[in-house]
Amino acid sequence: MGVVLAAIGAVGIAGSFLWREVAEPRLVKFPTDLDETPAYTGTVSIYLDPATYTPLDPPTVAPLTVSRHLDALGDESSSDLVVISEQISLVAEGQFEGRIDSQYVMDRETIENVDDPRAWAFTAENPVDRAPAFRLAFPFDTTAEPALVYKNEVATTYEATLAGEGEIDGLEVLEFTADQAEPLPISPAYFQVLNGLTPLPSELTLDQLKPILLSVGLDVDVLLPALLPNLSPEDTETLVGLAGQPIALQYAYTFSGSDSVEPSTGSIVEVRDVVETLWAAPDPAVLDTLRTVLGRYPNVEAAVQGVGVVDRLAAEPIRVFTNEYAQTEESVADIVGTVKDAKRLKQLAESTIPQGLMIGGIVLAVAGLLLALWPKRKPRADRDSASAVDADGGDEPTEVRLAPGEAVIIKDPTGPVAPP
Repeated sequence: MGVVLAAIGAVGIAGSFLWREVAEPRLVKFPTDLDETPAYTGTVSIYLDPATYTPLDPPTVAPLTVSRHLDALGDESSSDLVVISEQISLVAEGQFEGRIDSQYVMDRETIENVDDPRAWAFTAENPVDRAPAFRLAFPFDTTAEPALVYKNEVATTYEATLAGEGEIDGLEVLEFTADQAEPLPISPAYFQVLNGLTPLPSELTLDQLKPILLSVGLDVDVLLPALLPNLSPEDTETLVGLAGQPIALQYAYTFSGSDSVEPSTGSIVEVRDVVETLWAAPDPAVLDTLRTVLGRYPNVEAAVQGVGVVDRLAAEPIRVFTNEYAQTEESVADIVGTVKDAKRLKQLAESTIPQGLMIGGIVLAVAGLLLALWPKRKPRADRDSASAVDADGGDEPTEVRLAPGEAVIIKDPTGPVAPP
């Protein structure tokens, strides 16, 4: 029995190592059945009239609701990769309503995005390479190190940095923040999506730009009459040429916000304090030409004023709109429940099962060895029989006399009982 117990214990100990090497890597992976819909609320502030592009002061402010459906496509996923569909629905009351879709392909162990033709942003015709950045989730066992995150709107990455630690409904979380204060050019695909929600011009004539320029201190109708008589024929021709053709616009994007991340699973539990702003600016080449021409006339007040406005436009583009939102409390509660379950399953696979196999194996192995090595003792019945034999004289026959002259042998170790 001791040998059997020791053998079972050895199997348990070996099973603990085998579990960590084989079973655990297969179980601790990003799920292929993800199906979540986090929700967000906030406001959108619109700074340009969508029809005339005239600056609005004050801006139009409308309630904003965002629903984000994340769905893992199990049929397209594998043991190594997970394909996730993202469908974002936006509603700005009285302003716009629409949907923004994207698709991701992630390594199920590292949670990093990979270069895969099935990964795209805004339209399937716009494949993107997000590798090796994160998006939708942080890595398993997230540490307090900056993380590289991909941003679809600007088709590049940014760095999320640790701002501290916290707790949400019993879950310990790491707080990551990002603050991209310098405008980054938006991707052409994102421009097409925005243009579908609310019209965004790719170029404006000088007449269309006049209200915008006036809002930053440049009255074109006053500037040109005062400036043209003082210009050389070549510079006059350059300005008239610029005034007679549409001026291209370039759009840029700034953003900031915070993510609360449960470190064991890398799950984003809560998103808050998100501020996203779209900016527009005239073609930098046009601004450079204007500045060069106006800079030749430092003694002309109108030219000096024009240089100041050009520098201002270059440094601070025109604000188009700003979204401000955060995840709803109900949505956070739903995510917390899902993350707690995922954390328990991960702990079960990483700790509970292998430790149980190891501890149980050690206990059984030790018990088995003790039983195998413990000195064996005869059973009590055998000891009693031996004592009886010794008491009767060992192997000698026992003679019993029933009456004078009669004897019967009732015990003979060497043979059967003799008849009387």
